[in-house]
Amino acid sequence: MHALHIMFAGTGLALGAFALALQPTRELAPVPQPPTAQPAAPIPKEWTGKPPLVAFSGSFSAERVRGITRPADQASWRDVWTRHQGERAEKDSFGEVIAPEIDWTNCMAVAIFEGLARNNRGLYVVGIEDQSDRVLLRYDGRTYQTASFGDQPDRGNTVTPYGLFILPRSSKPLVIEENTQNLLGQPPIWTERARFDGV
Repeated sequence: MHALHIMFAGTGLALGAFALALQPTRELAPVPQPPTAQPAAPIPKEWTGKPPLVAFSGSFSAERVRGITRPADQASWRDVWTRHQGERAEKDSFGEVIAPEIDWTNCMAVAIFEGLARNNRGLYVVGIEDQSDRVLLRYDGRTYQTASFGDQPDRGNTVTPYGLFILPRSSKPLVIEENTQNLLGQPPIWTERARFDGV
C-alpha cells in the first residue's frame, strides 16, 4: 500500500493504474433485493347485493322521527322529500316543493330516517338482492367514535341521519334489514326493520 501511495503521489500515474490492474479482482456482494410483492388475498364478501340506482344520504335531515317508508308515487315521494328538507326545501313559482322526478314505471323508492342519533354520517345500502320470493335490502350507518378530554363527558355529535334510495321496481315483497352489530371488527347482525308488499 505504501509503494502504491508513492506512485500516485509522483508522476507515475500510468504505473499506478497498471499496479491497480494487477490487484486480485474482488466480486461485489449482490445488492439485496426487496421481496417480491404478492397480491393481496381476495377479501371474502359476506354480501353480494347490488347498489341502489340512486342514493341520497347524510347526517342532517329535517325529519326527526325515526321510521322507514316506501312512497308509491310522485305525490307521496314529494311529501317524504318535504319532511326531509324542511325549511330548506326548494319551491317553484307556485309555492310547491320541488322533489326529484322518479320513473315510477321502472323504479321504487325507500326512505329511512334514524331520528335523533349520535356520530353518524348517514345511511348507506350494503346491498340489494332480488331473491326468488322477495327483494332484500340491507343497510348500515356510517358511524364513528368521538372522545372527551379532562373531566368533560363525551356527548358525541347529535345528528339526524337519513338514506333515501331509488331501486328497481318489483312486484315481490320488499324486506329491509339493518346491521345492528355495534362492535368493531365483528360480523354484521342483520335485524329486520320493515317489510312491504310488492308494488
